[in-house]
Amino acid sequence: MAKRMLIHDQGNLSNVPKLNRNLKLMHPKDDTSIAEALAAKIRILCWVITHPPNHDKLPVAIKDTWGRKCTKLVFLSTEHDESIPTVKLPVREGRDYLWGKMKAAIHYIYKNHRQDADWFLRTDDDTYVIMENLRYLLSNYDHRKPLYLGCRFRSHTPQGYMSGGAGMVLSRDALDRVVKRGLRATNLCDEGDEGDDDDAKIGICLHRVGVKAVDTRDSEQRGRFWPFSPQDHVVPYTDPDFWYWRYTYYPSQYGVDCCSDYSISFHYQSPADMYTMEFLIYKLRPFGIQYSSGRLPKILKNSKNLTNITNWKTT
Repeated sequence: MAKRMLIHDQGNLSNVPKLNRNLKLMHPKDDTSIAEALAAKIRILCWVITHPPNHDKLPVAIKDTWGRKCTKLVFLSTEHDESIPTVKLPVREGRDYLWGKMKAAIHYIYKNHRQDADWFLRTDDDTYVIMENLRYLLSNYDHRKPLYLGCRFRSHTPQGYMSGGAGMVLSRDALDRVVKRGLRATNLCDEGDEGDDDDAKIGICLHRVGVKAVDTRDSEQRGRFWPFSPQDHVVPYTDPDFWYWRYTYYPSQYGVDCCSDYSISFHYQSPADMYTMEFLIYKLRPFGIQYSSGRLPKILKNSKNLTNITNWKTT
């Protein structure tokens, strides 16, 4: 396969025009009332794991794109950088210490931001998230229950665990349990800091404290959280021995039927990819097509100031 030709260095934001860096997410006449109503009711704190070499690249792109729609956005690293800003965690840098970084991040979020949100989204700094679709999914669940959502793999626990790269979501009750019952115990969570399998280790810990792994597929059994880029799922590597096919918890379709219309996240996104995703999702549209209204979440049934919802059905 020929290598993709890049006009710009995908990690370098110095070539991104200022106009695009201040991209307006919607067309002026777009009706965003339902998305705004969900954003007011479903508070999500996004905590992004990054590291010093990426500070001037991926976090900047996240702040310019999907991060603006989080209720609160926090970047966690091993060095403080006021330009982002980042929170300095008291752990060693490097892949060998990702588990220590995960634990320190959870402690920090619990201690400083527990009351700021009802749901807590953890992502890598090269993950792109469609926040409207995440809120749509979460509208079906109660943050006061011990829930855990993401791209589910089948190993380490009877209920599996969620891929770190695709992003994982904890309810507030799940956050409370993992801190109070898990990380403070000596036999429920790994006490060391070493290990790059932080997503599996936190999955084990969550399972042991009674947090339920949620099936996040849509009504057509298509996934919503994805550990690779969009093109790698739409045109996948189909070798049955490839690790993804061996570990994915649910069967997955090939081609455009792979993914839910309301997909939430994609991993391995460069800064250039994030700006491109923003354009494709929020700006580009085929002429002459009107989209069906679908189902209105129950949480918005009695909401005021919603417009153009005549054709919407209540879930």
